Amino acid sequence: MNIRKAIAIFLFVSMLLTLVACSPEKQVITFKGVGKNWKSTLQFSPRDSGRGMVKEYTIKYIGSNPDKDKNISYQFMNNDEKSTNGTEVVSGSNETKIQGVCSNCSIESIQNDKWELIIQWENQTEKIKMPIQK
Repeated sequence: MNIRKAIAIFLFVSMLLTLVACSPEKQVITFKGVGKNWKSTLQFSPRDSGRGMVKEYTIKYIGSNPDKDKNISYQFMNNDEKSTNGTEVVSGSNETKIQGVCSNCSIESIQNDKWELIIQWENQTEKIKMPIQK
């Protein structure tokens, strides 16, 4: 192999490594909370399109009656305002996942949010504070 070819390969590999090392990392922001009967996770990740964030809510039953199906009503509150709400049947794995898109969200604004889950089932209500996970 001649010296020019070796230098060209070295420069190409060096540039490739520089590009890979400098590419932006997908930052994921996670909020978690645990109550007496439920635990919850809210995760934000950048959309592939580059605008807004994908949000995934997970609600898991951790109480003393895991074999019984539960009809739940939930509200995820963001800084005391309702963000997402709905009803689900939690059975089997005792877990449900809800996905959505926040088209106007930015990483900077989400990091300062305060989240809480209010969940109702079988004439019971539980409120779970969900601090950001660092």
